[in-house]
Amino acid sequence: MRDKLLRALGESGTVRRGDALLLAVSGGADSTALLLALHALREELALSLRVLHVHHGLRGEAAERDADFVRALAARYELPFELVRVDVRRAAREERQSLEEAGRELRYRALFAAAERWEKECGGKVKIATAHTEDDAAETVLLQLARGSGLKGAAGIPAIRGRLVRPLLEVSRAEVEAYLGRRGQNFVEDESNATDSFARNRLRRDILPRFRTDINSEAVRHFARAGRYFREADEYFETLAGEKAQVLVRREGSSVRIARQALLSEPDIVSSYLLRHLLDAVGCARKDISARHLEALRSLAAKEHGKRIALPQGFLAERCGEALVLRRAEKNGKCESQEKPLPGPEAITARSFPRTAGAEPPKDPYVQWFDSDKLPKHWEIRTRRSGDKIAMQGGGHKSLRALMTEAKMPLDSRDRLPLLVSETGELIWAVGLRSSAAYWVDETTTDILELRYEGEKV
Repeated sequence: MRDKLLRALGESGTVRRGDALLLAVSGGADSTALLLALHALREELALSLRVLHVHHGLRGEAAERDADFVRALAARYELPFELVRVDVRRAAREERQSLEEAGRELRYRALFAAAERWEKECGGKVKIATAHTEDDAAETVLLQLARGSGLKGAAGIPAIRGRLVRPLLEVSRAEVEAYLGRRGQNFVEDESNATDSFARNRLRRDILPRFRTDINSEAVRHFARAGRYFREADEYFETLAGEKAQVLVRREGSSVRIARQALLSEPDIVSSYLLRHLLDAVGCARKDISARHLEALRSLAAKEHGKRIALPQGFLAERCGEALVLRRAEKNGKCESQEKPLPGPEAITARSFPRTAGAEPPKDPYVQWFDSDKLPKHWEIRTRRSGDKIAMQGGGHKSLRALMTEAKMPLDSRDRLPLLVSETGELIWAVGLRSSAAYWVDETTTDILELRYEGEKV
C-alpha cells in the first residue's frame, strides 16, 4: 500500500513534501490506516502530523473506548493529540437535522477550528486529512444518484476541497484492512455501522457487495471513477455557464435579469447552470437552492408577464416582459406578501431520531412525524393562499379548501390556519389538519424528524 499511496499522493496532490496535516482519526479501520500510512511517510516527505478525535456524546462507554484508543495510538507514534467533545443530539434538535448531519457538521467545525489554531502557531498552511476511501466515494455517488442529485451532487467526494484532503481516496476498504493486518494493528468498530438504521450502512453492507459478486468485481472502483467524471462535467458546465452569464445576465439596480428566450433556448442542463449564476448575481446563496427551484424558474420563464415565485433567503423571481427578473422581496411594495399574518406567537420545535421497527407517531394532531431525508431543510409558516393543495396518499393532490370543508372548519378560522410550506410554496403541513403524504415516514425511512406546533391553535 505504501507505493500505491505514494503514487496516489503524487497524482492527486493531496499531500506534498513539508505539509502540516491534522489527521481526523475516529479509531476505525480507515482512519487508523491513514495515521499509520502517513506516519510511515513522515520522514520521507518531511510531514508534520497531529491527531484530532471528536467525541460525539452519543454512544456512552463505547465512545469513551474509542477516544482512549485514539489517544493511545497517537501516543504510540508520538503524535500530538486533541480530543473535542460535542453534543450531537442537542445540535440535531436545534438545527432540525438528522443525527448524521449534525455529527458531520460538528466534526468538521472542530477540525477547522483546530487547524486554524495550529496555523497561528506555525505560521503556515495546515491541511485536514480525512480517511475517505474509494468505497466511500462509490457509496456517495450511488446515494446522491438515488436521491435525485444532478452532476454536482453525484460528483461524490473530491480529493481536495480547500484545506480538506483525502489521501486514501484511491485505496479500497479491502486494501486498508489488508494493510492493517500486515502491520498487526487493531482498530475499533463503531457498533452503529453494523445496524441498518442508516442508508449508507445498508449500501455498504448489502448492496455494494452484491454489485461486486453478482455484476462486476470492480463495480466499486467504477462507481468512484464515475464520480470523478461527473465532477469534470460539472466543472465544464460551470465554466461554460459562467462565460454565457457574463454576456446574458444584466444588473439593474438591486435586481438582475436574463432574456427568457436566451435562457429557454439553451439545453436544460446549461440553463440550470445559467440560473445558478443568475442567483449568484443577485446574492442568493446556492446552498438553499434545489433542483425544484431551478425547474420552477425555468417554468416561470415560459409563463406570461406578471407571474412570480418566492425563493429562499427572501428573494423573488418574476417574469417581466421578455425577461426573467430576480430581486430581493420588498417590505413595502408590489412584491410584499398579501396573506394575513398569523395571530399571536407561533413556533415549530423539532427533534430528530432514528426510526425503529414498530414505532408509532403520537396521536396529537399538533405533532407530526416526517422522513428527515425527504423533508426540505428550510420552511416557513404562513396562512392560506388561493390554489393551495396538499399531496395525498397513493398520488394526486387535494385542495386545502376541500380539506377544510371536510373537517367542517368554521369559515372565520380558515384564514388563520397555520401552514408549514417549503420555499417553493409546497404545502408540508396544514397544522392540526393534515400533513403532506410526500414526506410521510415509510419503510425506507432511516431518520425521523418530529415537528411540534406550539403556537396558537385555531
